Amino acid sequence: MKTRLILFLLCFAINRLPGAPLPVPTNLRVIFTETSLDISWDSLPGAVGYNLYDRPPSNKKGLKKRKINPALITSGPHFSYIWDFENEMRVRKIKGYEHHLSLTAVMNINGKEKEGPASEEFDNNYFEGYRNVLTRADILRILVPAQAAPLLPVVHRANTREDFIRFMETTGRKLHQELARNINPLEVGACAPVSTLLVKLLDRAGLSALRVEGTFIKEYHTFIIINVDGVEYILDFTADQFVPGVTPVCFPRDLSNLNRKGRLSVVGTPIYQPGKIYTADQTDLSQNKTSEFYRNLLQKLQTEK
Repeated sequence: MKTRLILFLLCFAINRLPGAPLPVPTNLRVIFTETSLDISWDSLPGAVGYNLYDRPPSNKKGLKKRKINPALITSGPHFSYIWDFENEMRVRKIKGYEHHLSLTAVMNINGKEKEGPASEEFDNNYFEGYRNVLTRADILRILVPAQAAPLLPVVHRANTREDFIRFMETTGRKLHQELARNINPLEVGACAPVSTLLVKLLDRAGLSALRVEGTFIKEYHTFIIINVDGVEYILDFTADQFVPGVTPVCFPRDLSNLNRKGRLSVVGTPIYQPGKIYTADQTDLSQNKTSEFYRNLLQKLQTEK
């Protein structure tokens, strides 16, 4: 024990020498929710505080990464990212925005505070590899031979991969284009009519699917579960409300968890959780003014060849 302590103090002293590389925060852990990103990390000896940065998406040219915390984080190795600051005002920008987070440690070196290099980067791109699945190549890449989780306890038949691919490359693509042109991804409640419209379009194409009212993490969300060759897949045409530019997403239901790096996984924080389940003939679009766009779109796509 004494030897280990001496080595620790020696390493610490070396790191404090002029010109010695400053330490990098390690073992970042992120708990992803719809209202915050809760970040923790291993404490660094000698750190007087930490800074959290958010890099803009790669397609946003000319923008630099921003420091999230208005003041140095001195309360310990934990930070809840809830607010952005614009014009000195607090603005909620978690849900529906893309984030690339990194952390630095500020050290006291000979009486002066110096900021060390950034840690590895974490993002909220939950759907990497399962996004914008509108081509045969994209869909074939996500299909798996078997499912570990029990199938949903409802009677519905399996569909062939060829029929599913054909739908996604034709009607599915047209639906995505119409929604992208006409619907704000952050519109409250859009997931319900879109999933109803989608399950009916699938049914018209001879594909058996289920409209599911459940949750995305802890928030109400409606999506589709479809069985392809005996394996259930989550199909979501409104995932843009969680991360921009990803719809439609499709992935095996076995991967309905987020690991600590925010990637779909067989273990971790539950993400898509089924609740109430409806077949195509058990759900319908409302007759109110709000649903008029969706009713017209359904009629348009049903009549197109």
